[in-house]
Amino acid sequence: SSHFGASSCPRGRSHCFPIRAAEKLRAMAPWMSLLALGGHALLSRVTLADASRNLRALSNVSGVDVPCPGTGVMCAGNQCCPGFEGSGNLTFPCPSVELGQKHTCQTMFPIEAPTAMDVQDCLCTFDVDRTLTGKQGVVGDKCPANEVEPNVQDSAYGGGSLTLSAVGQSYAETFCGSCYVGVVTAGDASGANSPERNLLATKLSNAGILVSTSWSGPSKDREARASCEGVEIDSPLVAGCSDGTKQYAVAKIVELLQRTQGVAIAPARVWHFDDRENNVSPFQGTGMNARQISCATRDGEVGLCGATREEIVDAPGVATCGR
Repeated sequence: SSHFGASSCPRGRSHCFPIRAAEKLRAMAPWMSLLALGGHALLSRVTLADASRNLRALSNVSGVDVPCPGTGVMCAGNQCCPGFEGSGNLTFPCPSVELGQKHTCQTMFPIEAPTAMDVQDCLCTFDVDRTLTGKQGVVGDKCPANEVEPNVQDSAYGGGSLTLSAVGQSYAETFCGSCYVGVVTAGDASGANSPERNLLATKLSNAGILVSTSWSGPSKDREARASCEGVEIDSPLVAGCSDGTKQYAVAKIVELLQRTQGVAIAPARVWHFDDRENNVSPFQGTGMNARQISCATRDGEVGLCGATREEIVDAPGVATCGR
């Protein structure tokens, strides 16, 4: 056998693991489809990323049985998967190995990117006001895709009923639906423990990978807007970054994911979406990507309807409206 390491729980004893069988099967399904196709690039990136994300989630449950990429051999915890052509015929750790755990495998492949297509992790961050939201109460002819939340107040720009943009309602159909996600906003999203914050976190959690629903940043507890250069954060939902300093908070989210999730995301795989040009242009020279949104509907210097799903694209570089 090529299973060199010792599992924290004997294989075949599923009762050792705090996860329901149905959940495990759902998580494994995309991987089994990939294996059935021989690892060829016939699955969409979203399907592969879903599989990768699900296995990363399962890897936090020590010893969960999952299929080895490339061969389909089942493994668990600290065991090694058999080598195959994609791994240079070298053994590598089981996808459910505990992060940071020592192993005796011949290579780390494919823990960093556990698919034959080398699908890389990505991060999408969004502004809130006039990005995930639109102008309060403006729907109909001006913003037909927007949706009013009549029981949720939004204190931004004079206040009113929270009105979600198309992306604020759901970004699942965009490439960000298979990325880690976060918020970097200058405002405070109506303050600590507000219904607006809770709803935004729920909406973000419905698609991509939101690793925490708590908020951080200068305005974590109250309106205290400040430069986010050097800011310390403990969640990917960051409030209170002064305009022109959001790039620092986005970089800190990348560091947070590396530190807490063991996920290394390259700058070129990071995108920030914002309605204000002065929050997009400062990403020049950082290696990260940024795109201005709500370009077709403006309210002076800010967006009117907020982000459309068509504007959430993984094009490289820094792009402002009309450029």
